[in-house]
Amino acid sequence: MRVAILGPLSVTDQDLGVAVGAAGLRVLLIRLALEPGRPMPADSPARTVWPDGGPADRVHASQALVSRLRRVLPDGRLRSAPGGYVLDVPCEAVEALSFERPARDPRPGPAEGRRHHRSALLREALEPWRGDALADAAGLPFADAAAVRLEELRLAATEDRVAADLAAGTEPAGLVAELRGLAA
Repeated sequence: MRVAILGPLSVTDQDLGVAVGAAGLRVLLIRLALEPGRPMPADSPARTVWPDGGPADRVHASQALVSRLRRVLPDGRLRSAPGGYVLDVPCEAVEALSFERPARDPRPGPAEGRRHHRSALLREALEPWRGDALADAAGLPFADAAAVRLEELRLAATEDRVAADLAAGTEPAGLVAELRGLAA
């Protein structure tokens, strides 16, 4: 299973789309995807979906949300664990987490081959972006800081890629147009 959150939520399993329809389920899956493999406390699903209120019985509401999400996801991907619930996917299966590694790699030295390689790595890392990070959870407390961090990393990776392209001799006219678009 792959979870894409660099834009609107998109989930695939064996190259087939998985429909996660309800907004609350989408928000819960995004929250779980930010920390795959780590338990989310039993009452957190309700607090995630309704940060300013919601049902009085948060544990029961959380159980209902998790039950509904389990029916949507492939078997075994959302499981109970001591202390709560776990999204059972590797970090590489979450698009935002797999983006961070190449975007954070140190900048290459002056060797031309490494500049081309760095540009290609960054181009590949930036490719999955389809809009605002965590778009389906915009404005929710858990998502705001993560979205800002991802957007800043996206901008830094774009700047690094443009610098690597320039250093490798890429025609600057196209890069200038791209930078103008970003500045606007």
